[in-house]
Amino acid sequence: MNSRYSETTGLLNQTDLSGQFEVGGIKNSFALSAEFSEEKAKNGSYVSNAATGAAIATGTTATGGRCGTDSTNRYNCTSLTDPNPSDPWVSYVSDASNVVAGIERSLPKTWTLSKTTTKAVSLFDTITITDSLLINLGGRFDRYETRVSPGLAVNATTDRSWYERNDNLWTYQAGLIFKPASNGSIYISTSSAATPPGSYLANGSEGNALNTSGSTTQTPQELTDALKIEKTKSYEVGTKWNLFSDSLALTLAAFQTETKNARATDANGFVSFIGERRIKGIELSFNGNITPEWNVFGGYTYMDSKIVDGGFTATSGVYAPSVNTGKRFPNTPEHSFTAFTNYKVTSAFTVGGGAIYMGKVYGGYSDSRSVQNGVVVISKELARYAPSYWRFDGNASYSFNENFQLQVNVQNMFNKRYFDKAYASHYVSQAAGRTAIATLNVKF
Repeated sequence: MNSRYSETTGLLNQTDLSGQFEVGGIKNSFALSAEFSEEKAKNGSYVSNAATGAAIATGTTATGGRCGTDSTNRYNCTSLTDPNPSDPWVSYVSDASNVVAGIERSLPKTWTLSKTTTKAVSLFDTITITDSLLINLGGRFDRYETRVSPGLAVNATTDRSWYERNDNLWTYQAGLIFKPASNGSIYISTSSAATPPGSYLANGSEGNALNTSGSTTQTPQELTDALKIEKTKSYEVGTKWNLFSDSLALTLAAFQTETKNARATDANGFVSFIGERRIKGIELSFNGNITPEWNVFGGYTYMDSKIVDGGFTATSGVYAPSVNTGKRFPNTPEHSFTAFTNYKVTSAFTVGGGAIYMGKVYGGYSDSRSVQNGVVVISKELARYAPSYWRFDGNASYSFNENFQLQVNVQNMFNKRYFDKAYASHYVSQAAGRTAIATLNVKF
């Protein structure tokens, strides 16, 4: 939103060492990495329409309320279906005033301050048993430290409060690759990952934020949930083949991921603790050339997502399983598909296009509950979702010479209105309409 102000600085040092060695005639190819990083962020806002609070207190708000005629005329609101991109960002003393007020940054005391420090080391090794059989092994250790201080009210007289968490995170990867032919391979692998809270320093809609706002009103369980580390284990088996003299690559894989302490972001940008998630599916992809001039790439993915354990919900002091348990995980489509192609009309001129399909996604669930004879009775369940959609894109490029190339991309060519994300409340995220991007590439 245009009222957001943020400032981020970072320092990163990464040292990599790789090489090969043999033990008992078995070849090892290793990669060793050490990393240190520190990031600091300040998140505040721009203050506009400064006297609105006073206007509300004196009963002089604009006609029709916050999105009435006067507010719309002063650009506080706009049409959802037909917005005007030329509307200015302007502020008035109040909704009912024509006097322009300044737009400035909020006071530093109101900013949320964040700092994260990571110290990590990793080692991965590819062991060549034979030319047809390889083993991948590796692990990583992270010492992750985060500190967050929520902003204070403008009139606050108290000192800042700081919340911090330190974690030692161990993750791994192991895999086996078998090559039955020079142009193909079959593999099986497993790995783990860990996402600590606050890892994006509250920039944007973070799926695993460290929740500090309103912490005094949170229950102990909510505070505990907000600090849990999101941990994922993945299992995959697949095959890869290069066909037609390595001009076309095909991959097919079956996978399953299991996530503890899974989260999702709600319509207000806050984190909603979901619980335990399981996703299993199949993925098919292709990439390469049918002819020297004709290139294709794309894929299809099927995902069966399930909230295995959504925790418990209290109704009049009686606990029962959450409405989320057994449901599909938010914003995870069951079916998705992409297919793109490019064709060289001449050695300098290329045209192309493609299609994207995204299946229906659920944003969240709710129900009506009551307690009868000490038992929770569910009388109504609701599921909110965004429908499936197709999107078609196009592109063209022309190379004037080896140094200059002009490229044009048009996304959502038919200007279709669709929604790419749903939330547990009645909100959805409307995707961009027709978008054209022209790029001039210069090499020298």
